[in-house]
Amino acid sequence: MTATILAVLLLLLPSSALPAEAGNLLLYPFARMFGSPSESELAKCRQAFRQWQARPPSCLVCVQPVLWVTPHRGGPTRSYRLDRANALVTRLEKLDRVRLVLALDPPTVAPDPFERNQLRYTWKRAATYAKYTAQLHPAESYVLFTEVWGAGANVAAIQIYLVDASGQIVYCRLFNSHQFGPNLHLKGPTWLDFLVPVLLRDMEREPEELFPKYGVG
Repeated sequence: MTATILAVLLLLLPSSALPAEAGNLLLYPFARMFGSPSESELAKCRQAFRQWQARPPSCLVCVQPVLWVTPHRGGPTRSYRLDRANALVTRLEKLDRVRLVLALDPPTVAPDPFERNQLRYTWKRAATYAKYTAQLHPAESYVLFTEVWGAGANVAAIQIYLVDASGQIVYCRLFNSHQFGPNLHLKGPTWLDFLVPVLLRDMEREPEELFPKYGVG
């Protein structure tokens, strides 16, 4: 209740009345409630992303088969698509100072419930992949995981994760119709046409943009 009152008061104040960080701190409980990780975890992600941006030449990245989830009456069908991962590798050849290695076998991780909160799912799934990577001890410096969820003939959601070999989350993004519109087709390369340019731009962004302080931004 106290957090709610503070948030309402914050919304009523002029934008110049409080420093931005103070406002973010007041909204922090709401970010956590909706699935954002703790500030301490976000700080680790920011540092890991800085290290990724300072990577040496020919840094090895293992690209996992894409988790492809399609709707059916009896429940969604999950399959790991090596062909989709191969297409992603081809598109990511423009990524600087990286050597991409295609994993032939899918990650052995149990599914996490999507429910109705994509943000909560994305971070929970990131933790699942991070734990798997830490236990895997990959030869590569980083592992890339991608998920595409369908609804009817179109893409409903995309999640993409970059995890370092120790199991630390480096990059974690979710996308849905707010970013790519209602008509991104599951068939064909349209999901790549959307995802790859965004991913390449993100790699040049500041860590604080991708992982805003207190999860607000």
